Amino acid sequence: MVRRVTFVSVMLLLVTSWTYASVALPATVKVWDTAVPLGLTPGVSLEDPTGLTGHGTTLPTIVTAYARSTYPGAPSGVVYWNPDSNTFVLYGVTSSGPYPGYPDPTAPEPMKPPSTGIPGGVDINRGGGPVLAGGPCGTSFGAGDVWVGGQQNQPLYVHLAGTDCFRSYGADNRLTGPFGEAWGVKVDASTGDVYVAQPWERRIIRVHPSDGFVTAWNFGDSCNSATCGNPSSVTVDRAGLPYTTSYSSVLGDAIIRVNPGTDGILGDADDTITVWPIPTVNGVSAFRRPPMFLEESAQFGNPDGLAADANGSMWFAMTNANAIGRLSPGPSGVLGTAGDQICVYTTAGLLNPQQIAVTGSASQVQALFTEGDGNSVSVLAQAQADLAGSVCTPVAPSTFATPVLFATAAMLDQTVPPVRWVITPTVFQVAGIDAGTGIVRFSPMPNPLLSLGGAPSGDAGNGFPSGLTGVYGGNRIAGAYLKGNKHFEVTSGAIIGSP
Repeated sequence: MVRRVTFVSVMLLLVTSWTYASVALPATVKVWDTAVPLGLTPGVSLEDPTGLTGHGTTLPTIVTAYARSTYPGAPSGVVYWNPDSNTFVLYGVTSSGPYPGYPDPTAPEPMKPPSTGIPGGVDINRGGGPVLAGGPCGTSFGAGDVWVGGQQNQPLYVHLAGTDCFRSYGADNRLTGPFGEAWGVKVDASTGDVYVAQPWERRIIRVHPSDGFVTAWNFGDSCNSATCGNPSSVTVDRAGLPYTTSYSSVLGDAIIRVNPGTDGILGDADDTITVWPIPTVNGVSAFRRPPMFLEESAQFGNPDGLAADANGSMWFAMTNANAIGRLSPGPSGVLGTAGDQICVYTTAGLLNPQQIAVTGSASQVQALFTEGDGNSVSVLAQAQADLAGSVCTPVAPSTFATPVLFATAAMLDQTVPPVRWVITPTVFQVAGIDAGTGIVRFSPMPNPLLSLGGAPSGDAGNGFPSGLTGVYGGNRIAGAYLKGNKHFEVTSGAIIGSP
């Protein structure tokens, strides 16, 4: 009897492994050409499956931040779009409101206000936390608000759900130019506070929406008087603690978490940080150095993405090393204790992973990610990748004191009327590439050119998929081509639904 059960178990394991490793399910890919009506350089994207944002696209809604919109006088913007109805709603956003002569786009450049620049992060308040009074136009902050990080003097703004109202938050030093950058942005829905990673100021900040009060954890002088590096993406775990990916050419790359001190309060003088060093892959560091200047940003998208899963692990895009990493807790189930480990997953052809999202729970966790230079949208099934033999390394976390600084951000409110379009997509069938590693790559992603007659012809080459949502509608994900100026949706049985 024991032999029979063992044989059946082995056969089930082989069937499951064969299903994922040998038969790569295809994908249906829709592509919307948005360059002419919406603008150029769409980037980071996020799903709003239940329509919390409320900007006239019903549900499901995808939110995508733009570096260059077509809205008069607004170099950047945010777009809400529905892949089922093909509707797109654009809000062109500046940091300081309409310039003199608005909406005349021929106004002299010096008269135009500073922009938030290349978008570095976007997040939605998913709700379940407090409603905070004190928003623009007499509104309150809460579920459905969209937060966008940018890379100029006022690096953060919020679009209030269901309204045309915006509030921008300025860097504490407006003279720092591009060094006022924001990359990752994450809302802690349980408190309403917003976390931002600022790589060139070497810090994570927390912004309280109503009054602009800022708490900053300074990584520039944290690791025994050495810099802990340049934080890029940011997320929040179930306990409300912020994590970030951090590039360092001196100490090596790391995942960093901010912890409350002995008083249990996050945001005062006894706070600490926990640092997990990341092993190199064939001698190559994990993360890509966040570009210092704006013209570089458009080439690199939103690298070094970070996402938490339902099992207490952290997943991250090893953009520089062409791999995906997973930081997992040991037997205690809590990161920062004995037994923590980092697993590294890669496969043939995987190149330049960008934004990452996680779906599923228990043994059904999947990491979904874009590959910029790899021109792919890819799915990593953890269970199958572990069976195929990933490389896992024990990591010993270290804890350091960190300076905690306080400031109040300048705030500016504005109202922006939307512009709406209906855009018809082109539909493609894309085969999945599966090398038996647990990673299925939909590659190359189609990036059609439009002829003068409007019919699709040819291919624009590498579309550089960068932005990527999580799963919505069962087995769909969506995103944007940073260089190709298009939006896409991928539907495949290889993508599992959210728990």
